[in-house]
Amino acid sequence: MSSVCVYPPEFERCVELLTRKLEEIAARAGVPDAECETLESTLAALPPFSRDRAAVILEGISVQAGDEFPAMAFAASYVRKLAREVWDGGPQPAAMASRALEASKAP
Repeated sequence: MSSVCVYPPEFERCVELLTRKLEEIAARAGVPDAECETLESTLAALPPFSRDRAAVILEGISVQAGDEFPAMAFAASYVRKLAREVWDGGPQPAAMASRALEASKAP
């Protein structure tokens, strides 16, 4: 395996692009914008069927970017690992608080 150097600004830009993609997935799943304030909150708010889709997309990006776009491949691997940590830990406090607030507003 060859060693690759990924510059922080390039990595951050790739994470931002992946975050936008995850926000699109969340929006299609009916997740309110208020639950997508950060990457972590977006991941936590995704329903199970969307989590599966997101994981497959991130895995595909990681593999396809490979050697040609190492920053994107690295960013996709990072986001995929972060997603697994968030999903294995259950709903994050911000997402739970937002849902509780919405439920309390219902008539």
